[in-house]
Amino acid sequence: MESSWARNLDDLRAKVTEVCAALSARAAGYWQLDQETERLVQLGFVPGVGLDRAVGRQFAAATATVPLCQTSLGIVAAALTGQPAVSCVEELPADSGSGRWLRAFGASRSVAVPIHGEGGKIQGVFSVALTADSTLGDRIVAERIRGTLVPRNGWTPP
Repeated sequence: MESSWARNLDDLRAKVTEVCAALSARAAGYWQLDQETERLVQLGFVPGVGLDRAVGRQFAAATATVPLCQTSLGIVAAALTGQPAVSCVEELPADSGSGRWLRAFGASRSVAVPIHGEGGKIQGVFSVALTADSTLGDRIVAERIRGTLVPRNGWTPP
């Protein structure tokens, strides 16, 4: 018998896939915040259309767990500030953090959105990498991510 945790994890991965496709993102992922270990733990990563498979595997492996001291990553900034973090490739150094990964993805920016749980506490971060072809504004991207993750039918992110 499948546990509710496993069902929620499968549902979460389906949501990541849904958002990635809906936004025509180069990649999308969800990381759960573990306050105790001060880390983000990847629960789902999806390569989008056009992402090199090897790059996708490398990114997934490199971000399986991310310490909150790794502030060059947009997902960490979103987790620490509680606000969406937008990383633009032309504003970032090529050799570290989001700048490195955006270039490897062939993306122009990423939008990392903190996901709040009960009592407004941050429970995770959802991020998408977008190409220059994306005409959606950062605020709209963040709203669409939040709208997709709104608890429905008893489902909440793990």
